[in-house]
Amino acid sequence: GGSLGYTWTRLALGGGTQTLSATGSTLTIGSVQVSDAGTYQVSAANAAMIARASAMLDEAVSMVAPGRRWSQIAERLQCMALEGGYGLLTELIGHGIGRQLHEWPEAPNSLSTSLLQRRDFTLLPGMTLAIEPMLAMVDGASVQRDADGHPLGVATRVAADGWTVEALSGLASAHFEHTIAVTSSGARVLTRLAEGPR
Repeated sequence: GGSLGYTWTRLALGGGTQTLSATGSTLTIGSVQVSDAGTYQVSAANAAMIARASAMLDEAVSMVAPGRRWSQIAERLQCMALEGGYGLLTELIGHGIGRQLHEWPEAPNSLSTSLLQRRDFTLLPGMTLAIEPMLAMVDGASVQRDADGHPLGVATRVAADGWTVEALSGLASAHFEHTIAVTSSGARVLTRLAEGPR
């Protein structure tokens, strides 16, 4: 149980052993928390979830283009999460970033009536966004949906440290994040490490 992740940068699966390499990350599994970069063994199920969250980030970045509506990206992220059998953390979302850390627009990872009716936006050159796919394991129950058919998020809580957000179920979760600038030709990733593959 516990939560996995904050801005994971690499996932290496090889030799029959699942290892997770992280830079500038927090890892919590059960009662053990590590805040330094390093390599950790994780279960195959957690490694698959982490790989899916990483793929969601890559997909979202690849979809950024001037004139694209955010709802198109949110819908794709939602499909990727649900196709993998994971729950979405909908209380925490991506956002604009500029003079302040959290600015408008909101950039959720799934569709909602609110997004479609009032909060959707068109990507324009010069915008800067934090894109933050977040997944959680679910306990075998199907994802609950609202009256309009949109998935409801996994319930969360803030841990005793006042910063770490965990799935209320105690099951593992994963979070990846990049800050991007929208350019005339797509996304420029502002948080990519020069020496890393992400």
